[in-house]
Formats: sequence, structure tokens, C-alpha cells
Amino acid sequence: MYHKDPLKDLNPGQVEAVTSKGTHLMVKAGPGTGKTRVLTARILYLINRGVDPHQILAVTFTSKAAQEIRKRLEAAGVKVLPQVGTFHSWAFRIISLKKGISPFVIDEHEQRFLFREAVRESQVETEPRGLFERLLLLKQQTERGFDGDNKDLELLWICYHNLLKKYRLMDYEDLIINATGYLEKDPNPLPKHVLVDEFQDVSPIQFQLVRVLAAKALITAIGDPYQAIYGFRGADPRFIHRFAMEFDPVKSVTLSDAYRCPQKVLDAAASLFDGMTPLRSKEKKEGEILYKSFETSEKEASWIAVQIDKMIGGISFESMNRHSSGDFDEMALSDICILYRTKAQAAALTKALVRHGIPFHTPVNHRKVETNAISMLHHLVGFMVGNVKKYHLARLGIQEESATVLASFLDLVQQGKISVGEFLKTFSEILGLDLSDEELERLKGPVNMLKEGVPPALAFKEEQDSLDFDVEAVSLMTFHGSKGLEFPVVFLTGIEKDILPWKGGDAEEERRLFYVGLTRSAQKVFVTACRKRRLYGKWMMTGPSSFVRSIEPHVSKDVAKPPKRKTPLKKKQKSLF
Repeated sequence: MYHKDPLKDLNPGQVEAVTSKGTHLMVKAGPGTGKTRVLTARILYLINRGVDPHQILAVTFTSKAAQEIRKRLEAAGVKVLPQVGTFHSWAFRIISLKKGISPFVIDEHEQRFLFREAVRESQVETEPRGLFERLLLLKQQTERGFDGDNKDLELLWICYHNLLKKYRLMDYEDLIINATGYLEKDPNPLPKHVLVDEFQDVSPIQFQLVRVLAAKALITAIGDPYQAIYGFRGADPRFIHRFAMEFDPVKSVTLSDAYRCPQKVLDAAASLFDGMTPLRSKEKKEGEILYKSFETSEKEASWIAVQIDKMIGGISFESMNRHSSGDFDEMALSDICILYRTKAQAAALTKALVRHGIPFHTPVNHRKVETNAISMLHHLVGFMVGNVKKYHLARLGIQEESATVLASFLDLVQQGKISVGEFLKTFSEILGLDLSDEELERLKGPVNMLKEGVPPALAFKEEQDSLDFDVEAVSLMTFHGSKGLEFPVVFLTGIEKDILPWKGGDAEEERRLFYVGLTRSAQKVFVTACRKRRLYGKWMMTGPSSFVRSIEPHVSKDVAKPPKRKTPLKKKQKSLF
């Protein structure tokens, strides 16, 4: 028995979910109902009952979520950890085991490069715009038929996969497809217990993999149909409803007690859906939702920066000149998050924060790392393992002698003879990468993952995986990237028609997306909209979203004092410059 009781402090619904035996299990867990706690406690419960940790697989949506589960298990005294990771990282391990050699996986940046090469080789007559996205969606399906309307896509599909074969590469989506194929032919080794988080966002190929796993394992699916927001990437929320039918018999448990959001926020969130019963908040704080509209997106951004400046104690020159931070109780930078529907909205917000001297971090800041340095790291590994060396050398854009020097340095890192920092310094100098100290620091993650056998293509796949939440800074990210996170104060920006819901998007998925954003807040929500917004270099006339009207009965009229900060400051302080 481990020193931590897995059932301690759980409510009755959570206990029922954790202790379920002998059948597949569906746990419907809304925002803040403790699904990560339940998932971790269930793993502990299984181990305490004598299940070999190696026979347990926990599948998460992000690498960050997997890391959090590992930390909790280690804190509970688990010495031998179960398998914990994303679908793709586990599939990578299965393929490596079955083939006896790790597949060389490419990320989306490299996929696009090969797709452009396929376009040139195939000489398709139609405009290829949008065909790459259609190809990615098609790869999420278990049945891929081509009809007369997409013959060009079929031709590109063939050319693209011929290029993968030519260069001995495997793309991100093929990890799931190939791992499933291997396990269908030979189901060993399969775990006895599989726990799948965020089940509402599985795609058809992922659901097929779960079917294969269910041949030998009991499946615990944890999810929330109201948080299904990845249909545009091939996810199908219908699978969470089909689970009971496909895996009969299934025990179903619904968690109704919420420990994050105040009741006012939960009531507002429930008002977005007809007939939805609000979750019961166990938090005593009152909470508040404020709505404010502006003439332009620049004025919206400026107002947000001023509010944050006041909350954190007034660090801008204007605040210092006033010798006052206003009527707000001081909060930490890391208590605050700004969400937007599309990354293009971040420009006005970041400019305003810089103008007020407010430290922030956002995945947008790390595009150079994602699309350049990690890509180069990817090709360096390809050069090292002899995987069609000429191809990787050409993509590196350096002489073979220089690539050999870099490869020797990376080999020394993996042997523990030099530090990751020493390697990255040489890496950036030889490749001519103009990387800041912060970006070099961020690259340590993928290099360390390499030491554990995880390829660069699996690094920073999701937005929150590329953010360091231990730093004192305001977080900026998309609504999609925020799922699973929580902050005392959340700004929901651009809640306007044609922005949220997005013009041409799935109306119900957009509604669920707003629901996700609204329920990130543990204390206070600011909802903002504009009459005019500059987006992609053009002004567009907008106006309040229909979602604003849905929550109107729960919205405060005036700005009120936010609750006092209860959390300690982070260890690392984000630089102002």
C-alpha cells in the first residue's frame, strides 16, 4: 500500500468512479470536477490492488497533462510509474517496439514542405489551397474513399506518401494508423487497464485504436461532451455517446460537484445550452462576470492592459506617476490569462502589454522555435541516424562537415558528457539561428526529450505544451489552447459575431468553445467585444456575439474589485524586456 490513500478527500461520485471494477467505465466530468484527480486516484487504486504499473496506460491530450499525472503519482509514493502520455507518444513507442527501430516522425512544418513537393511532382491543375488541410482531415478517418470531386487530392495523397516512403519518414497522423495496424495483427503487448482523458476529442483513428486496446483491457474514458472543440482537426464528439454502445457493458458515472468556478460562472456557462443543469460549485467565493464593449480592438487591448496594471499593483509609468494602483487588490501576473479565438488577435494585445511594461508569454512568441530550430534539430537527428542523409543535409542547409560536428555534440549530450546548454550554443551558432536566451532555454525541453527517445516532432504539439507556467507572466493563448487550465482572472476577448462564433465554423462547436473559455476562471471573468476590429490587416465591422446575450442575466454592470490573490508568486520572474 502506498502512503497516500487514493480515496482520501474524494466526494461520493469520485469514489464511485475510482473504485469501479470488472467493466468498462465512462466518467462524464465537467470543468473543475476533478477529472485529473480521479484519473490519478484510479491509477493509484489499481496499483494498490496489485495491478502491475506496466499493465496500466493513461492517455492524455497534451504532454503537459501527462507530466502533471506523473508528478502526482510520484508525490503519492509510486516508485514504478505506469505508461503515461499522449496517443501519439504511446503509438511511437509501440511502433518502435514492433519494428525494432524508432520511426522517423515529421511535424506539420515538414509535412507542409513535403506536400508542396508533392504538388510540384503531381502537377495538379486545381488550386492546391486548402488541400493540405483536407489531407490531414482525411488521415483522421478510418475509411478514406476518393470520388470524382477530389481526384486531385487522391493524386496528391499518393505523391505525398511516396515521398514519405522515399525519405523513410512517417508523419504525425500515421503514428496512430500504423500502431493500430501492428496491434491488430499482433495484440501483444497490450495493457490491462487503459484510461483515456478528454475522450470527447478523440478522432476516428484514435477510437479505432481504443477498440483494439479494448480486446484485452478495461477502458476508462473520461470526458465532457460540452467541451468537444476539436472537430476541425478530425475529432468526433459522437464517440463519447457511442462508447456505451460499442463497449457494452459500461458503467457510467457523472461528476456534478465543481471545485474551480464560482456558481455565477457555472450558471452563466449552463445558460449557453438548452436544458443544461448547472454544475454545483463547492467554492464559497461569489465570483463575477463583467462585459464591456469598445469602438476598436486597439481600445479593447489598451483597456485590458490598464486593468491588469491595476491588478498587479501598478508597474506602468502612468500608475507610478499616480502613486496608486487604483481600487484593486494586488494579484500575481500568473493569476491572469487572456484568451482569443484566433492568433491574429494577439498582435493588438501584446502591443498594449508591452506599452504598459506588463510581462507576458504566448505561444505566438515561440513560432521561431517551433518552425525553425526544432525543424533543424529534427533534421540533425535524421542525419545522425543515417535516414537518407542527403535529404536531411539539404534541409539543414550546411556542409556535411558542420553537420558531423553538430551530430558529435548531440551524441555527447546523450552520453551526459556535455550540457544541453553547451550543445544549443554550438547548434545555434553553426546554423546561424538568431535565438534569444529565452528561446534557447525553451529548446532544452525537446533536446532532453530526445535523450528519452521522444522525437522533436512530438514536442510543443499543443499550445500549452509550449508555455512555461512556472514563470511570473500573464498568459496569452487561444480558447482551444486553454482547455484543462485554470486562472483566477480570465479575459475573454473578441466575443463578437464572425469571431466567436467564427464565420463559417460549426455553430455548436463554437458555443462549446466559449463554454470552455468561460469555465477557465476560478474567480473573475472579463468578456470584451468591439464594434470594429483590425484583423489580418483589414478593418471589419463586428458587434457583440449572440453568446453575450445568452449569459447577460449573469453579467455585472460595473468593474468590481477582484478577489485577493491567495497563491504565492512563481519562482521565476518574467523579464519586462
